[in-house]
Amino acid sequence: MQTSPLTATRCPFSSAARSLDPFDPSFHRNPFPTLGEIRHQDPIFFHESLGYWVVTKMDLAKQILRDAVNFSADVVLDPVVSLFPSTLENFAHSGFTPGGGSLVNDENPIHDQRRRWLAQWLTPQKVKELTADWQR
Repeated sequence: MQTSPLTATRCPFSSAARSLDPFDPSFHRNPFPTLGEIRHQDPIFFHESLGYWVVTKMDLAKQILRDAVNFSADVVLDPVVSLFPSTLENFAHSGFTPGGGSLVNDENPIHDQRRRWLAQWLTPQKVKELTADWQR
């Protein structure tokens, strides 16, 4: 008996990936029912129009964040949608340069080095002192 290989007419993205519109105002007003349904059906899926993987379960997100061998944070600060030209002009005039230099998207060993350096300045006591200064 000869079997034929399975064929697909399109990439097998989940229904959640096809239906989720994170920019829809109704989603912004109350994302919880949608996220709950997606979390149940497809806790991890690739969102075709965003070009990103979406992770909806905290335990899975924590596993991913702790696994720097298989996952990277280098695109964390990349905008999901293009920035307006006026925004880019404002960045340029302020001296801001995108890319790197942030704990959020730095990978080890740079991330840990910067975090250790910052930790000495962000102790609970120092933050309390700074807060008191700001409140005056």
